[in-house]
Amino acid sequence: MKRITSVLEVIRARRSVRHFSDREVERDIITKLEEWLEKYGPGYFKTGPKFRIIKASDNDREKLNGIISYGIIRGAKNFIVGRTKKNLRAFEDFGYVLQHVILECTALGIGTCWIGGTFSKSRVKQLIELEPDEHIPAIIAIGYPSENRDLKERMMRKCVHGDVRKPWRELFFADNLFVPILAETPPDPQAYDMALEMLRWGPSASNHQPWRVVKDERNGAYHFFVRRNSGIIYKILHSILQVGNIQSIDMGIAMCHFELAAKELGLPGQWQNSPPAWISDLPDNIEYVISWMTNDQRERECR
Repeated sequence: MKRITSVLEVIRARRSVRHFSDREVERDIITKLEEWLEKYGPGYFKTGPKFRIIKASDNDREKLNGIISYGIIRGAKNFIVGRTKKNLRAFEDFGYVLQHVILECTALGIGTCWIGGTFSKSRVKQLIELEPDEHIPAIIAIGYPSENRDLKERMMRKCVHGDVRKPWRELFFADNLFVPILAETPPDPQAYDMALEMLRWGPSASNHQPWRVVKDERNGAYHFFVRRNSGIIYKILHSILQVGNIQSIDMGIAMCHFELAAKELGLPGQWQNSPPAWISDLPDNIEYVISWMTNDQRERECR
């Protein structure tokens, strides 16, 4: 299969797969995935999540039976299982690393699905050893997509509005969180608005899309924030399924998409902990995560 080489094309092409075919993922591809997990392993914040690829062989099918999504995922034979310590920004690193590998899978025609709060943690713990301060935030089902999407998969995607994204005016802002940036149609392929568009199409838990980005019009910096969901459903997930940091994983995914798109477009910049001066005025459910400092920002600082 011909590999997709453009990051922008890969991001557009990637879809969650919930029904997998019987075709085995080749050993050389599994080896590549293991190499990529090692390559991206530390994460931007250097919290060092650890990953293992588990194959559902005949010997462990009994343990894997019912491990994932209570029947929502069908036919998956391989899983990336990750664990991380409960440190600050550990879940952002977790999402950042895994989304890099997921995009590599997509480029090779391998289907993937993020599985967050709807898997049996007790069953996963039978397959990997956890330290007392470690947590399993999510697992990834990987394999070749089934040619026929069944009714259950189509309904699942429809229920979470999987093909729909919030408009720019709800996600991206200028100088503060009250002045929306309006998207160009289409986005300028040589500007950061294309990187923002690639971020916008990132996957997120229940398609909640918690990312909010504020562009500092004075220096060109992009400040990344997470909008926490304080609704009753989120509180139930947090108390029963222990997925309170799932939106931090989403922020790691957002960082991955934005950074990769910017690099492909030749837009230099770097991540930096540089919160804006008005951060003390944030609403309770908005949290600063990181900033992308452009060359324009660094040039101004040197003057």
